[in-house]
Amino acid sequence: MRNKCEANHVLLRNENYYFIKRVPCDLKSYYSVKRLCFSLKTKSYSSALRISKSVLQRLNANNETSLFKAFRNEHDYETMPYEFTDERLSEILTNIKKEHHPIAHKICSGEGIRLMNYDSMIVEHILDDFIKRDTAILSVHDSFVVQLGEENRLYELMKEAFERVMKVNKVKVKYNKNMTKQDLYSSRHLDYDYFIDMFFHLTKGSPTNGYKRRMERHNQYYNISNV
Repeated sequence: MRNKCEANHVLLRNENYYFIKRVPCDLKSYYSVKRLCFSLKTKSYSSALRISKSVLQRLNANNETSLFKAFRNEHDYETMPYEFTDERLSEILTNIKKEHHPIAHKICSGEGIRLMNYDSMIVEHILDDFIKRDTAILSVHDSFVVQLGEENRLYELMKEAFERVMKVNKVKVKYNKNMTKQDLYSSRHLDYDYFIDMFFHLTKGSPTNGYKRRMERHNQYYNISNV
């Protein structure tokens, strides 16, 4: 079965869910891979989301006390009516650190909060530039959606922001291979029908299954038949 990202950090592979997360730049020296990926040992989407959130809590917590408190607050006791004492959670945490010993010292150290702060600084730099120029832009976590023709400007801004915040050079920015303004107009004189079809495609779009599901839930909540 083809791999499919169901949500942030949750991957569906062969009917089982996996946790997946890119290794941050300042932790790459500890790993030989670019991404962390391991089985969540569940076929339930809701369970996968809860477990994934729990994993992120462990990475982002400042100390064990705040981690254990966050875990208990988020735990679904109806689905899994188990008692988690500090001793039991400490044992689980120790096993996790053993499994990920290269970054064990980073867990429950506030490292996740620091990295998220870097992320927000990068996003802020990009949004400020577009706002100052009165240009529309949407942020999706650490990704962006811009108008046709603004992709090159966004590309350069992302590199500039990362270099300024992280103090590094030679940044490689990843972006979807969507239709660009240059791609669209370069074919106009060769195939006008293709040019018109692309305009229709850009207007109508090609929403993902995840977008369709969220739109369906939105319509159901507001009792909207067609949007």
